[in-house]
Amino acid sequence: MPTSQQVKFGHLKVVLDAFTAPPAQEAMIEALARPEAAETTGHLRDLIAQPNVVAVGISQKERRGRQTGELALTFYVETKRDVARAEAVPEVVPQTVSGREVPTDVVEIGKLEPEVQAGRTPIQPGFSVGHPNISAGTLGAVIGPARSPRILSNSHVLADSGRAAIGDPILFPGPDDDGEDPGDVIGTLTQVVPFVTGGHFVNRMDVAVATIAPGRRSELRSRIPTLGIVASSTTDPVRGMQVVKVGRTTGLTRGTVRDVNFRFVLDYGTGTVVGFLDQVFCTRYSAGGDSGSLVIEEATGKAVGLHFAGANGGSVFSPIRPILREVRGRLTRRAFGE
Repeated sequence: MPTSQQVKFGHLKVVLDAFTAPPAQEAMIEALARPEAAETTGHLRDLIAQPNVVAVGISQKERRGRQTGELALTFYVETKRDVARAEAVPEVVPQTVSGREVPTDVVEIGKLEPEVQAGRTPIQPGFSVGHPNISAGTLGAVIGPARSPRILSNSHVLADSGRAAIGDPILFPGPDDDGEDPGDVIGTLTQVVPFVTGGHFVNRMDVAVATIAPGRRSELRSRIPTLGIVASSTTDPVRGMQVVKVGRTTGLTRGTVRDVNFRFVLDYGTGTVVGFLDQVFCTRYSAGGDSGSLVIEEATGKAVGLHFAGANGGSVFSPIRPILREVRGRLTRRAFGE
């Protein structure tokens, strides 16, 4: 038998899926729903369309800044403000949607944005990297095969949010840290996971891969500085997990996972608006330029995600296992250059 906590999560997930589904699924869900359920999900969709609402997910309900242990459907806002009753988040979602009332919560986190360690050699995780058209991000990890090593980071770091071309040069350090073409070119862009643009909650990662040029491979290191580990195995994120990362801007920082069903829309500029599904929201551990950092479970040293966005109230990463499947790679077990 499932526990009451599992049953509660199941009901929350039903409600979350009902009003964040892409258009084709949304029509099917509403066709099967009772009229009063369709009315409720329509109201919830209107709520997340408000500019002040930046994300929605499932996390522990908070009272006076403390977690209660009770899971709630959570609306994340830029700022808490007084609103008209019709625009307010209801205290509970009625049982018409999932068969059981589910609680809600409103959490202020600020505006979500795509997110200094810099050097020219060695080439290592946690340091500045980037496409010539961007400012700077972070080299997340070295992935195999060992005979042709690649580096993993975000699309908005290595591929200018999908606007770059395969074969474009990659700079280490990134342009904002004085990286220049051709002297600081370490390799070329070889893979970009494309975005489905338009704002529907369908994307699961912000990822690109570059292959290191043969003449620079002797400079490559897979060990993460400061942490002193080669993150060669992975695990899945869970609420309450303590995580660490080493990034270009803030170095070694720590956070706590709050939500593993975080759904939000991110504006990358120049018309690139991307909706993300079931990302991981944590307490704040990052700043601009940390995008691409590998996120590690502190207790085990296992990789859990790839950081890509943040706001004043928290940081966001994508789970690492789907990323590695998508790029057909694995974290290298080899400590390059040692």
